[in-house]
Amino acid sequence: MSAILLADGSPHARCMGEKILADEGYAVVCAADGAAALKLLGDLDPDLLIAEASLAGCSGFELCRQMKARGGHTRVILTAGTLEALDQDEGRRAGCDAMIRKPFEATAFLDLVREITEKVLLAMRGR
Repeated sequence: MSAILLADGSPHARCMGEKILADEGYAVVCAADGAAALKLLGDLDPDLLIAEASLAGCSGFELCRQMKARGGHTRVILTAGTLEALDQDEGRRAGCDAMIRKPFEATAFLDLVREITEKVLLAMRGR
């Protein structure tokens, strides 16, 4: 199963996201802010990064830019709360693969994660 780095400033969102993903068999590592996520990305090679757009220390947009600049296989989903800005154009420029608003329904979230991680696996098989 795929490895996922979940970076979110909300302890509740991290806990819920980790539980939802782990229950589906994903290997999940969590970060509470952008700086912690950057440090983890130095050691990890996740298939998917799920990052809050407005993370402290390093935004989800910047994390996405850095992941895409590496040229690896990692895909990126950016999230934002209902009242937070989620600039679609900036997301596209950063190279993110999808954006989703919180709170999200677990089934829709998992469908998106499955769709993206399946693309990663297919791309890796094609190498």
